[in-house]
Amino acid sequence: MKEENTINFDQVIQSLRHNSNIPTIRGRNYTFIEHAPTRINGILFEQSIHYRISDINSKRITFNLIQSVYEHHQLNNEFPTRVQVNVSFSRELASRPCNYSVALSIVRRFVK
Repeated sequence: MKEENTINFDQVIQSLRHNSNIPTIRGRNYTFIEHAPTRINGILFEQSIHYRISDINSKRITFNLIQSVYEHHQLNNEFPTRVQVNVSFSRELASRPCNYSVALSIVRRFVK
């Protein structure tokens, strides 16, 4: 996909519907399921993505995390480290550590 200055939730969903495969840093492949809200510490995030990590387990990632990784890349021309992402998204990553890898994979669709 073409690199732009911003990324929006609809673009991400459209991209995942076109290709539901989400490759991870460690070579695993997760699968996009659907747009689905999620709660983190009682806070509802409407713009979230539900994805499958195994035959019996699935997770959700917030668009806020994806957008943050994208914006960091736009400003610095590199992806943030897990430590950098954890500063703002420690609650999300505590129960969903694979979300870091998923965010990188999704953002790679939009940057070169």
